This record gives sequence, structure tokens and C-alpha cells, in this order.
Amino acid sequence: MDYNIYSLFSIPFFETTLEFSEEVVEYIHSLEHKRTDLNNADISVSKNVLDHPLFSDYSSKIDSYINEFVFGISKFDQTKLYLERVASWSNIHHPEDWAQEHIHNNSFVSGVWYLETPENCGDLDLKSPHSGFGLPIDYSRSESNEFNSHSWSFSPVKGKVYIFPSTLKHSVFKNESKDPRSSIAFNYYARGVLTTEDKLIRS
Repeated sequence: MDYNIYSLFSIPFFETTLEFSEEVVEYIHSLEHKRTDLNNADISVSKNVLDHPLFSDYSSKIDSYINEFVFGISKFDQTKLYLERVASWSNIHHPEDWAQEHIHNNSFVSGVWYLETPENCGDLDLKSPHSGFGLPIDYSRSESNEFNSHSWSFSPVKGKVYIFPSTLKHSVFKNESKDPRSSIAFNYYARGVLTTEDKLIRS
């Protein structure tokens, strides 16, 4: 059988590895954190963690990943847009902690950099914006793949960086280990000229 298959209107999801020194973990744990309203994680009071001098080289690399994701892979116009990091914060999920399903509001592209990932610390779970084939029925599947899945999970690995559109719903499963899972999350906003067929908008 001769045919072509295209993954149309797919959601890009970027994965790479950024190694770091133990000084990074020590610094994260030294920050002031507050418990979330849902009592499911500790979030840093600072929302500009990556601006600290300790992260100078790391944040530059993350900036380069973001630019590759938006301009290199997704092909947005770099002559009209630039990306600004508008927030970065640390998350500490203790045993039994988890992250509810959510998106990142008021941003364009988001990501997470995993620092501590004990075994069974909880997968990152990504939600499809629609069911398979866009139908509101959960049909039986002989196997799950990128065309029919309602969600897709990644097991956190130390040093992994994941980048995705801020509108992609995601959650993190319960930390079933005896040790904390820690990470740094970040949001970027697109600035510059936004165009439509009949108007020009500056962001």
C-alpha cells in the first residue's frame, strides 16, 4: 500500500539536556518558598530565579533553546518578534506532592528544567486539546500513538529541559518517592509587531 501520512496542526514539544553543578540545587533549596493554596507544592517567592548571577550561563542557554524552538523550529518571524523571559521560579514537590492540570497564562512559551528527580517522583503529563480525531468519544485503541492519544507522559530526568506552548495543558503526577523533586519553570512572552490581514499591533 502506497500512501503518505502527515501530522497536521501538531503541537511542538522540545526536549534537551542542560547539565548543572550541585551549587544550583543548593541555591534552590536556600530560597524562600511558600506552600501553594492546594497544598501540593512549594513555590519560590522569587519569580525571577534565572536572573540571579549564578544562572547567567544557564539562562543564556535556555534563551537559546527558546529561540530555536520559536524561530528555528516553529518558524515565527524573528525580524518582527523577540522573546522576553517574564518569569522563572523554582518548584519543590515533596513526597506525595503533585501539580494540578493547568496552562501558563500571560505567556507565549513555557518550560521546565528538572534538577532533582528521584525514582518514581511523578511524570510530566501533557494533555491533548481534543480527543482522537476531534470527536467527543473515547474509542478503543489497539495502541496509543501521537494521532489518537488523549495525553502523553514523560518521566522527569535530572538535567532535562522541556519547552512547549504556554497553552498546552499539563500536570505532574504524585511524587511517590521518599525525596523531593525540584525544578525551575519559566515563561517567555513574544514582543514586537503582531500582524493580521487588516491591522498592525505592537506587543
